[in-house]
Amino acid sequence: MAEYRTFRKDVRASIWFLEENVLYATIKPYTLAFTPAAQIPRENIQRKEVSLAISDLRGSEHLFTLDCNGFRLLKLHDQHDKVDWDNEISVRELHYPKIVSEVQNAFPGARCIALHHQEFNVPEEGIEYATLDIA
Repeated sequence: MAEYRTFRKDVRASIWFLEENVLYATIKPYTLAFTPAAQIPRENIQRKEVSLAISDLRGSEHLFTLDCNGFRLLKLHDQHDKVDWDNEISVRELHYPKIVSEVQNAFPGARCIALHHQEFNVPEEGIEYATLDIA
């Protein structure tokens, strides 16, 4: 039986999702990173805003598995609490290899490549975090 737990610091937030559209049956959703020279729209994406509860899952990593939940939470070993995400060289040379190693240890036989990271700051709330795209 699945364990239910109320997590600390739950917050409500709006998240934008791709809206269902018959157009996507024949043309994939796209956004161009450049302004096209031809008379085509820069994007054909239609978004839908959804309000969701977002939970702080730290300390509850053991409750989630790839088989049951479709995702898994990993705790990074030897990762500093304060990462200087503004230092591109430091992030790529020090942190990418640690993250790749942890993912590959969690999924033996898998190959992992760090592609890109992005930093987010919400100064009025004292929040700083980053995302890392991996493949």
